[in-house]
Amino acid sequence: KTDLAMMLAKTRGAIRMTTLHGWCGRGTKERFYEWLGIQCCKRMDCTIVFCEDYLNRAVARGIRRELLRVVPVGIDTAVVPGKGVDLRAEWGIAPEDVLIVQVGRLSREKGPDVFVQMGAQVAGRCPHARFALVGDGPMASELKELARELGVGRVVRLAGYISSVSDVYAAADVAVNCSYTESMPRVVLEAGAMGVPIVATDVGGVAEIVEDDVTGILCPSGDAAAIARAVERLVEDGAFRKRVGAAARERIERMFSVDACARRLIDVYEAAIRQKKGEAA
Repeated sequence: KTDLAMMLAKTRGAIRMTTLHGWCGRGTKERFYEWLGIQCCKRMDCTIVFCEDYLNRAVARGIRRELLRVVPVGIDTAVVPGKGVDLRAEWGIAPEDVLIVQVGRLSREKGPDVFVQMGAQVAGRCPHARFALVGDGPMASELKELARELGVGRVVRLAGYISSVSDVYAAADVAVNCSYTESMPRVVLEAGAMGVPIVATDVGGVAEIVEDDVTGILCPSGDAAAIARAVERLVEDGAFRKRVGAAARERIERMFSVDACARRLIDVYEAAIRQKKGEAA
């Protein structure tokens, strides 16, 4: 809606820029807004996308490549919200247990049902594994029933919405992202920044964050068995888990710090200004 307002506004000489955050396409209304957004992007001076995957998808939908710029999301670990709550103690997670978490909205595109299915498989082979889905959304009741049907209602916790994300990752031993679609998921950046090894589906820009078998493990979306095997590797090998977590933190600090990404964003704006001045001259 803001892109459309920008296109209709009488802003003579102004540079028109937008950021394409991603698409979910959950329904007819959202798909219409996606189409409308694409039409606006075609008429912008510049559109920023978060990853190469979305650049290619934008080109496939008719936006000219020369109008697109890739600027990843930056993250500052100092501002990841936390309250200093010991969630392991609150949830009754023993020191020897391995806690696997997924943080995100409980909606279809995030794959929380895949997480529960994965949990059921891992729990059967790793009795010291515990699981927590952190977030809220329309699938909450369905997921509770699925966990009960699979017999893992006691080991897969539906923790609800928690604002103190750093407390979640401080408690976690492994972070999982089962999404079917993503751009540059902040939850994966936050987990890596806090040194938590990541198992994630290879969708969108996730592979630009997670280096497979180095800072995490990439899996096909929707494949609960593959995700379960990856999680089991980390559950059963504490040294591997620690090594992967440390590598994840180093990669996030090096490539996705807020300073590095802000510099890239400033460069895009300055280039657009120079181009506009050149056209005016």
